[in-house]
Amino acid sequence: MGDGFGPVGRQLRQGVGGELRAEAEETERLAALAARRRRSLADVAADLLARGDTVAVDVPGRRFTGRVVHAAADVMRVRTVSGAVDVPLRGPVTLSVVERARAGGVDHPGGPSSFRSRLLELELEGAAVELGDAATGDTVVGRLTAVAVDHAVVVGPGGTERYVSLAGIAYVRVP
Repeated sequence: MGDGFGPVGRQLRQGVGGELRAEAEETERLAALAARRRRSLADVAADLLARGDTVAVDVPGRRFTGRVVHAAADVMRVRTVSGAVDVPLRGPVTLSVVERARAGGVDHPGGPSSFRSRLLELELEGAAVELGDAATGDTVVGRLTAVAVDHAVVVGPGGTERYVSLAGIAYVRVP
């Protein structure tokens, strides 16, 4: 079944076809890059939740390793061997996959819609908490008694009140 052009026609088809394939591949690569650039850290956390991967979460002064069990607008919860840790995604945080899951993962279970909402839940419970300080890596330990507009009030041992900037909280853990 000839096209009447012989080897020259075949070379032209292969050359043009190869150029078209290369152009399509470059277009796909650029589209994938544009999609990655539009993603937020909350999108990444939601993907980790859905896959069920084991992740490392690095915040100033601490590393938590476990599975993501909740992800929302600006918060993710990681279940570690020592309990759950809530991490605000707007602060200094690095996520990395430690182990890819072979199966498992969940699709957005219920939970707080934001980090502030999680703090309000803990306030209503009168929970004892450990807050990580994003600036120093230190911890603030005590009972969470109020979540204000831009800070949380933690009453420590001996009744000392500490006022912690919400923007300065690297993580919250219920010991």
